[in-house]
Amino acid sequence: YASDREPVSEPGEPYYSNSRGFELRLGKASVKMGEGEFTWEEARQISLLKNRGGNYPLKVTGVDEIGVLDRSITIFTPPEKIPAHPEAPGRQFAELINAKLATSKKKDVYIYGHGYKVVFSNPILVATELWHYLAYDGVFVAFAWPSTPKTFAYMADLETTLISAFNLRKLLAYLAEDTDVERIHVLGYSAGTRVVLNALSQLTFMHNGDNRSGIRQQYRLGRVILVGSDFDRQVFAALLTEGMLDILQTMTIYVSSHDKALGMSRWLFRHDRLGQADNLAMDPAAVRYLNKTPHLTLVVVSDVEGAAKGNGHAYFRNSPWASSDILMALMYD
Repeated sequence: YASDREPVSEPGEPYYSNSRGFELRLGKASVKMGEGEFTWEEARQISLLKNRGGNYPLKVTGVDEIGVLDRSITIFTPPEKIPAHPEAPGRQFAELINAKLATSKKKDVYIYGHGYKVVFSNPILVATELWHYLAYDGVFVAFAWPSTPKTFAYMADLETTLISAFNLRKLLAYLAEDTDVERIHVLGYSAGTRVVLNALSQLTFMHNGDNRSGIRQQYRLGRVILVGSDFDRQVFAALLTEGMLDILQTMTIYVSSHDKALGMSRWLFRHDRLGQADNLAMDPAAVRYLNKTPHLTLVVVSDVEGAAKGNGHAYFRNSPWASSDILMALMYD
């Protein structure tokens, strides 16, 4: 995992709090599948839940923090948070990644960015599940940004995504430069797509006008998948015009007309969300752009099984069609 949550300082919260930690911490988490017989379908149902009680058999049983990634240390980092050998945690984490890549068929790293209102363990469990269905090939990293498990923390969490985007950008650069990874895939969900897209926008502006093949070779960004994206559609269009797609292999956006959570977000901000299929105005210019841009794909899941379940926002997990489509894309391109 990689997390810019603040480590807990008092008993009561496991491992990391819901507060901003600013520095990016690297580590490993252990997941226990419960006592006795326990199927992965049960694990899937449990990991759908945002905040689990202590009576569920799937849980994070331990965390081994390696330390702060030196790239995330800034002039504002308190001296007591800076280790004696700042480069050591990054080097150790890279060694662990390289050891797993050496035994994998695909030399790929997958990063999962969660939505808002979840605790630290949620992205760990979701990443574990996804990695299971990818046959534990490659390396899966849960990016646990400091969301707050309170409904009314929505606006605060959206501001936090801007800060976490800086750390995700640094993580992407670190993985590309310091590990043996061949491609880095990023899966963002809901408000987590703001972290992903803001990180990519930073890379876009840093390399505006640079050679596309050179940028892709430098960052090794493969497939970026955005599910239920709570991101302003017009802002996304502006980023496309600035060359965002030049820094990655391909981008896939899943959209649905049943997503009530994004409907509420649109009502709040008065602008369409990227993950909405309704009001998807396909004017001739947009159609021409999509036709000539094969590395940008829109997948409309409005009519697939499970897409309308609940508030329609969790089809990423509730719809067998959507979840298998994502997994097949990651595994087989």
